[in-house]
Amino acid sequence: MNTALLPRACTALVLLLASLLACAHSHAATMFAVVTERAAPGAIEAAHRHLASHPRDRIQLRTPAQLMAASEREVGQWIAGADTVLAVSLFGDPARRMKDALARHARPTTAVLAFNGEASLNLMTRAAHGSLAGFAPELLRELAAEAPAAAALQAAEVNPAARHWLAARRVWQAGGVDNTMALIAHLLHPSTALGAPLPEPTLRLRVGQNELQDAAAWGNAAKLGLKDRPTVVVLDLANMDGMVPAALCRRIEEQGQACVQLLTRWGGASREALVRLPELIAPAKPAALVVLQDFVVGAAEGREVVSEAFKRLDIPVFKAIRLSDRTAIQWQLSPDGLPPDSVQYRVALPELQGIGQPMVVAALGQSQRDRLTGIENRPPVLLPAEVDRMTARVSRWLALRGKRNADKRVGLLQPPAGPPEYRRRQPECARIAVRHAACAQGGRLHGWRSAGHARSAARHDHGARRQSARRPRRAARNERHRQ
Repeated sequence: MNTALLPRACTALVLLLASLLACAHSHAATMFAVVTERAAPGAIEAAHRHLASHPRDRIQLRTPAQLMAASEREVGQWIAGADTVLAVSLFGDPARRMKDALARHARPTTAVLAFNGEASLNLMTRAAHGSLAGFAPELLRELAAEAPAAAALQAAEVNPAARHWLAARRVWQAGGVDNTMALIAHLLHPSTALGAPLPEPTLRLRVGQNELQDAAAWGNAAKLGLKDRPTVVVLDLANMDGMVPAALCRRIEEQGQACVQLLTRWGGASREALVRLPELIAPAKPAALVVLQDFVVGAAEGREVVSEAFKRLDIPVFKAIRLSDRTAIQWQLSPDGLPPDSVQYRVALPELQGIGQPMVVAALGQSQRDRLTGIENRPPVLLPAEVDRMTARVSRWLALRGKRNADKRVGLLQPPAGPPEYRRRQPECARIAVRHAACAQGGRLHGWRSAGHARSAARHDHGARRQSARRPRRAARNERHRQ
């Protein structure tokens, strides 16, 4: 061996190792993302999987609440240090703060992807493909529809930034950890191709621990133990935490009623399931519907179709609320009950479809900070007393359905009607101005009428059981009570 060449070989080896190390560092990337509390569990798992195979990358996840609670310095550091910023479903104050932070702290080379939130924030999307700053807001809104118009798709096809935005949003919308991980990998390393979204279940029919998915659910409800009897249906999103609908069904079953969980994806899947609900759960007969979904069922495109389906079903439809922005204590002590910004999509919009009598049944649980990403995951916790109120109300309505029309009454209650001792004993009835046959059922209103206290009592026919939509302000006022 020529020992004279040894120093030269060692030098070459050192340079090679240094080059490889520098290359590895150059490919490391940082992403800062703000996702909703609902999306947090899936985003955490996807981030963990990515970091396991790309340990040099850095992923910082935050919720809108964390974004609002952070100092200006912290937000500036998060934005300034990111190669990519992802903002999903930001509205109101969080959207305004994100827009301000991007304008002030984002580097010119920082890629931004925003969707499902305020239009002005979505239009701040930019990457190597270009920017959406000059894209028509109306076209971007159409691209976000479940079935985009042909003109919008054509406009996106000739605009690289819009085409990339649409492809990325479709991967996120498909749901599932695998799709989220694919989007994260692409955002951190744009050279990684963003493929078509992987299919996730869009329909789940569940009784207890047994479940049927998608096509297998149609015509096979009997395999879940459903029988030819009146059955309560609890509707929720398929990608939400399953604890709340399961608890509602379990409590309903404890009161002697059959119950089935209907878990669908947003939009078209919900619309089809409700239009064909009798067929889906046969041989069971739908008797009442408890809706955990917010906004309108069926999305904007399917709102009227679902409303017509509710009319044909002719069953009471209740709104159950899962609070994602307040703990049980915060809710109980709050002067407004629900955050004002949420009344629109939790109370007012559902009531436009006849989904009424809103009750909070779950709230934020204890904060669990993820060590790798920094996000605070706060799984929902049940409010047992409120769950009992909701299920008792469902039972009373089902009992009312079994009565003859001649025996049905409705009481119009407006404070301060009735004697003070009644208002103290029955705040549920005395505080709320609603047509509430359940209060009349116990005979209390009949007693009021004979004593001269009742404002009015009227015959109540089968078609009047579902509450009419109330104005948003009244809806907000009604929600403040503790049911």
